[in-house]
Amino acid sequence: MSGGVDKATAGVIEQAADWVVRLHEDESMPAGERRAFVAWLRQSPVHVREFLLAEADWLALEGVDAERVTDVEALLADGEANVVPLRGSASAPSVKPRRRYRGIAGLAAAAMVAAVIATYFVFDAQPTESYVTALGEQRSVVLPDGSVVELNTQSRLDVRFDATHRDVDLLAGEALFTVEKDPTRPFRVFSGDVEVQAVGTQFNVYRQKEQTVVTVLEGRVAVQQHAASPAAAPEPVELSVGEQAVVQAEVTLRQSAPSRGKTVAWRQRRLVFEDEPLANVAVEFNRYNAQRIVVEGDALRAREINGVFNADRPEVIVQFVMRSRDVEMIEVPGEEWRLVGPSAPAE
Repeated sequence: MSGGVDKATAGVIEQAADWVVRLHEDESMPAGERRAFVAWLRQSPVHVREFLLAEADWLALEGVDAERVTDVEALLADGEANVVPLRGSASAPSVKPRRRYRGIAGLAAAAMVAAVIATYFVFDAQPTESYVTALGEQRSVVLPDGSVVELNTQSRLDVRFDATHRDVDLLAGEALFTVEKDPTRPFRVFSGDVEVQAVGTQFNVYRQKEQTVVTVLEGRVAVQQHAASPAAAPEPVELSVGEQAVVQAEVTLRQSAPSRGKTVAWRQRRLVFEDEPLANVAVEFNRYNAQRIVVEGDALRAREINGVFNADRPEVIVQFVMRSRDVEMIEVPGEEWRLVGPSAPAE
């Protein structure tokens, strides 16, 4: 696009303007939103550049027509002759934004720009340690502060510690955290938009496709969901021993946790099911095994399963289901068992 702004850059410009407005109008922006802002900055140097340009535009306009003496409707009535492209036109004159810093508010804004640049480079410079487990693999990791993380199969997390925080991003899977106490540095686990904070405690976090399940085994934790709109975010929930939070889109369900043995049975590679739909049972077995279980038929998928199974022996659950005469099994060796329930009755 000669002399113009491509769609991608136009989108970044719009996002930058939105962040400038939000940062200026909401001085008490929640930590989750600030984290989202820094994450947005870190995506690309273009984001940093456009944010600083948008901030400069904001400062240049500060105090313009403070008394509201301009007749906006009259200006609009003058037509297109009054419209001058601000950025991206080859023929447009180069206009440098005026950077007037008026009083304390202007100095605060300038300080914010400096802080943004500093934050960007500080976050970018922090070393991040990543830990991953493959299909069926489990491992235990001792973190720099002495905390211990036990990773279940097909899990991934990033760890970043600094002078004020101990942050862990659970990007996939499940982990059991045993946290060393350090009141000066909160220990925070992020699972998508879900934040779990603790000082010294033990808790399990399972990041599933459409929800995150947090279970407390020792101590207390605070669970907070960060939404795109602060008004839509559920209230923070504090959990103590024996409690569990199931966090879905803008909903946090607090409930009694299953027994400790069931919560951490995965450490002994055991799967414990209590009235669990067969569809969910298949998902759990497929986390550990290359040969997958596929369940077809709504009635069969909803069939409830009870029992304790070895995670490494999916054939046992297949044989268990096949006791029903109405189930057909199709096996593709090394790939899958397809369990097919009866067809729905004709209407």
